[in-house]
Amino acid sequence: MKDLKENDKRYIVNMYGRFDMAVDHASGAQVFDTEGKRYIDMTSGIGVVSLGYSDPGWVNAVTEQLGKYQHISNLYYSEPGIGLAEKLVKKSGMSKVLFVNSGAEANESAFKIARKYGNIEGRNAVISLKDSFHGRTIAAITATGQDRFHKDFDPFAPGFYYAEPGSIEDLEELADEVKPCALIMELVQGEGGVNVLDRDYVQAAAALCRERDMALIIDEVQTGIGRTGTLFAFQQFGILAVVVLDPVDGLLDDFPRIAGDDGGFHEGEGFRGETDAERTLSRLLPEGPVAQERKDDFRDGPVRLDGEIAVRVGDGR
Repeated sequence: MKDLKENDKRYIVNMYGRFDMAVDHASGAQVFDTEGKRYIDMTSGIGVVSLGYSDPGWVNAVTEQLGKYQHISNLYYSEPGIGLAEKLVKKSGMSKVLFVNSGAEANESAFKIARKYGNIEGRNAVISLKDSFHGRTIAAITATGQDRFHKDFDPFAPGFYYAEPGSIEDLEELADEVKPCALIMELVQGEGGVNVLDRDYVQAAAALCRERDMALIIDEVQTGIGRTGTLFAFQQFGILAVVVLDPVDGLLDDFPRIAGDDGGFHEGEGFRGETDAERTLSRLLPEGPVAQERKDDFRDGPVRLDGEIAVRVGDGR
């Protein structure tokens, strides 16, 4: 343990405060340190290990895929990736998938989509909520409505503004002032303190976005893939929007990120981990309450899921 701590300090950038333990192996919800002590991981690897550690089905699926190929670029068709996309589409009620590398990249892509549309009319401001968290890239951290995450990293990306969560009056006043192209919010603020937004406020905000022709971006990095009881948390709020989530965290059980290209927004590429994710999704979402999409949530009209970004198309929102 002493040598591990010394080497960690010597070779790894000091980004995180670690507990005074070194993990040796894990199974299910149990983690064992190098001294043989057993722990119960109540956080599922911070929301990543949805099936528990070393799930036999997951291990078999990954091992089988590694025997075929561990990576292939997006220049070729890949059965595991297409199979995963099909399952996501059918279980979400949306129409297409783009896999990207992280929640921050999903948010960045959502900003680009919103600004590309908004700039037709000269609108490119993005409103987020105070106490929010949207990632650690420059644009995503600018969208984050907490000063403690901004220290030492200025100058920030221009065009981001912060509204008081729960106050539709504050949101309306800010929208009048900055003429935004988008509103981004977490329905359950994670880093801000596990704050659940009021349903009436969320519906009023969605109505404002429709009225002002703004993209409504729901960041579901913490809440997507069944972690609140429905596939997406927004399904419990009676709204439809541009949806950002991180199925990598909920699906890939800590494998490297997967990515893709929708032909318009190329977001890079990574390990082709779709077999792992497909297995996880199948286990997480059997045919049952979470898997059943309520048709009235999606009304009429096409819906598009760009990997970690779901975009409703057909009406400009």
